[in-house]
Amino acid sequence: MAKVYCKCGELLSNSMAPNDIQLRVYTDKEWDVISEKGVMEFWEFPFPTYDIWRCPECERIYVFGSGGGRAIKVYVLDEQIYCLELDGNGRIHCGCGELLSSSGEANDIQLKVYTDREWDAILENDIVEASKIPLPTHDVWRCSECERIYVLEENKVVKAYQLEE
Repeated sequence: MAKVYCKCGELLSNSMAPNDIQLRVYTDKEWDVISEKGVMEFWEFPFPTYDIWRCPECERIYVFGSGGGRAIKVYVLDEQIYCLELDGNGRIHCGCGELLSSSGEANDIQLKVYTDREWDAILENDIVEASKIPLPTHDVWRCSECERIYVLEENKVVKAYQLEE
């Protein structure tokens, strides 16, 4: 269990389970591997590659590496990109100029993101069929060029994050 102070001053902690701080984040490729495993006991689910926390106060996102400790990346809300929508071909034109596409194949652009509370509810049974896990409540995409993160609802970007400078 860990604690860290957000840059806004909020104390973040994952000592309660479930909590409102930690997020379970898997790439589409990682999720395909999990889905292929079929039926698993809850403890067999692989942990995400990164430990990701979100501040409930300012919404900063902290990405911690496998060793924990200090954040390796910090994201802040990007107020200028809220007006984006998917184009007619299911793509987002990122602020950096990159074209993000949901090609239908497993990729590193689309992310499966669950709050700790959502994940706890999914794994409340001892045995879980991976292919029957409900999809996350939001689509989340990440640009591989500039690393912006887009949160979508009904094909519209409702939040965008950029790396904090």
